Amino acid sequence: MCGAHPPLLLKKWHQFISITDDEPKFYKVAISYPVKIFEYQFEDMKMGEFFTAKEYYLQKGEKFVELKSKKLKKQLTEYIDNPDILSEIEKMEEIDIDKLSVLLEKHYTKSSS
Repeated sequence: MCGAHPPLLLKKWHQFISITDDEPKFYKVAISYPVKIFEYQFEDMKMGEFFTAKEYYLQKGEKFVELKSKKLKKQLTEYIDNPDILSEIEKMEEIDIDKLSVLLEKHYTKSSS
């Protein structure tokens, strides 16, 4: 079963970081190369029902910048130089972290070997 997953998908949930603003928050490392993207999960309520919501953050130096679906390509352009990957990212209506991870792994594994 483990062999069926790309290496980035296996590694991506092994690291957590904690940041304390008003309250402590834990972020999972969702993608670590070529750009650091973190996932933050929290409980939210919609129409009286609780659900787990997710937000994704890009690490820029010491700051975290929330990734927005409509600005995703623009936010990642300075880190990703492959026009095919950027084109695929532009097609995403919502942030699909698993698809993004596979796209990045495919390109950056090939180009580094």
